[in-house]
Amino acid sequence: MDIQETGDSFEDAVVVQEDPTPQNQELAITKFGQSTNLNQMLSDAQVLLDGKFVPSSIKTPQALVSIVKMGQELGMDTMASINNLVVIQGKPTLGIHAIGALLDKAGVEKQTIEDFVPIMGEEGTDNAGKVVDYRTTIRFTKQSRFGGIVTEDVSFTWKDATKMDLTSKDNWKRMPSN
Repeated sequence: MDIQETGDSFEDAVVVQEDPTPQNQELAITKFGQSTNLNQMLSDAQVLLDGKFVPSSIKTPQALVSIVKMGQELGMDTMASINNLVVIQGKPTLGIHAIGALLDKAGVEKQTIEDFVPIMGEEGTDNAGKVVDYRTTIRFTKQSRFGGIVTEDVSFTWKDATKMDLTSKDNWKRMPSN
């Protein structure tokens, strides 16, 4: 198998493999991600993995095919899927940049209202005047199809992250203040 570039983008790259049947030794050309045959998709994925055309975090052909297929279902091109979907605990998951792009595409505006703002303990408690948590709040706004504007504020705290066991993950340990 070989990869040949046929245009200006990776979407134009094709995976080329010899037809295994003795009657027909012509080349079979399949655009990666367009095949409906699982074995063909896995074979094409292995060629891309072997050629180091994908991020090193994608380790198996199965993960690569899952990422590309999920991206297609979300309306993403192959390379956008490969670079913006990550496998977390065995599941393809949207990266933050892909989430932002999909929100933009849907006409959703986002604004950071608070970012890592200290939350102080209430008066009359042992924690009065002390920082007890930190909060980030994002406001999402979209024009409603019924004529109005829909706005929703979403907040997330350090305690929320701790309860979800996110603060013990490597990324949080490397960048605790971000």
